[in-house]
Amino acid sequence: MKNMMPAAFLFLIVFWNAENLFDDRPGFNAKCNGIAKTLMMMADECGEMPDAIALAEVKDRATMSKLVYRTPLRKFDYGIVH
Repeated sequence: MKNMMPAAFLFLIVFWNAENLFDDRPGFNAKCNGIAKTLMMMADECGEMPDAIALAEVKDRATMSKLVYRTPLRKFDYGIVH
């Protein structure tokens, strides 16, 4: 059977269970920075940042805003759909 994998990604979509990403818990900033760092390492492997990132177990939109706009992810053109 032929390899059905395309030569290049059309869209790179990541799903991540952030496991209780609540901004009122100790270590919140470190966890957010760790998520951003991992996504950027993924980009090194794939050649580009994900087109979309879906997260589960995030407290609320304000927590998402902190992740997107107060970590190294702020350098990329991500928005939030909540």
